[in-house]
Amino acid sequence: MAQQKKIKLAILFISLVTALSYSASVILSKLQEAFPQVNAARIQSFVSNQELTILVFTLLGGLLTALFTKKKLVAAGLTLIAVFGVMPMALQDYDLILHTRLGFGAGLGLISPLSLALISEYFTGEERASLSGTQFACFNIGQAVISIGAGLLVETGWKNVCLLCLLAFAALIAVMWLLPKEEPRQILRKKDSANYSVRSAQRGQLKCNIPVLIIALLTFCYNTPYLSVYSFLSLMVTEESIGSSSIVGYGLACMSIAGMITGLLFGKIFGKLSNVTGSIALAVVSIGFFFLSNAKGPQDVYLAMFIMGTGNAVVMSFLHYQLILFSPPGAVAFCTALSNILNSIGAFLVPHGFGLYLSCLNKTSYRAVFFLTACIMISLTVTLLLYAVLQRKILRKESAKWLKSVSADNIKNSR
Repeated sequence: MAQQKKIKLAILFISLVTALSYSASVILSKLQEAFPQVNAARIQSFVSNQELTILVFTLLGGLLTALFTKKKLVAAGLTLIAVFGVMPMALQDYDLILHTRLGFGAGLGLISPLSLALISEYFTGEERASLSGTQFACFNIGQAVISIGAGLLVETGWKNVCLLCLLAFAALIAVMWLLPKEEPRQILRKKDSANYSVRSAQRGQLKCNIPVLIIALLTFCYNTPYLSVYSFLSLMVTEESIGSSSIVGYGLACMSIAGMITGLLFGKIFGKLSNVTGSIALAVVSIGFFFLSNAKGPQDVYLAMFIMGTGNAVVMSFLHYQLILFSPPGAVAFCTALSNILNSIGAFLVPHGFGLYLSCLNKTSYRAVFFLTACIMISLTVTLLLYAVLQRKILRKESAKWLKSVSADNIKNSR
């Protein structure tokens, strides 16, 4: 039991560090001031550039779970995040600064599939569903703290925001102490399996199935437009004279606080709403984006972000739980890696895709991005309702197969 408490803490530390990826969105307007000769698309690349290596190293991390323990992979990822996250403070050339984001993304890619893999291996039933929500809540706590810190530090200079990446060093020390040296497969050889709530005694299986691919595609379709808030909010706030760059940090903090609250309550929310949880939460997100597209002042931004964070935490916790539920035994890290790869592709395409949308329709305001996103969220709400029906059929089919196999085993044993 003490071991499981340590693993829970390790999962929460990993989730906190992954929130560092969004601190970059606060400094975009300051970067534009520091490098006026660089166009807006390349400035936005400071946020999206990391997605290239997140994509590669997420897949690599999923594959490496078959060769290395998760403790070693987490340690390597946290080291990369800390080193490359702080490095821009010593650089003056914008191209070199962009290159550091590649190393930063590599670290994020290594650790991103591992939280769900640890939840799947060491926890079951209600505790697994609850911890899926808690994990996302902890991510939002980290995002709230980091966003507020970034909002304060950016006013003293954009480079000072990079100091937040030193949190990865603290997480590295904590995780090295908290995570066991051995995987569940090795532990089961030495301990009674009844004392450990592990899903599988296998390490790093490279398997997938159709339900997982459907969930990964749904996550991609949701997460890609949602990430527009990180690429365009800072630019909209400046363009519309809503306020300074610090408003973006405080807005992200409001979103994170809302996500923290609903993330902690996800287990209870899912218990009440079951399969329609995701659809209802998506409707809430679409309302938030409609509010954001019509924001007139800082209070409007904060309210919109709070509404978005409330729905987003439930949507992502729901999708993560579905991924764990349908992943083959021992393959959660690999399946999570596949889903994260799609998300990384989407995140990289966000500034380019929405930029093309603005230019093709001759839109001059970034508000149009958030209005389009709200419309996309409404269509996804309907899609998730259809998924809820499909999921029920899949679960019935899987249950029938399981009952059939159990009956066959019982007949065989009786003979």
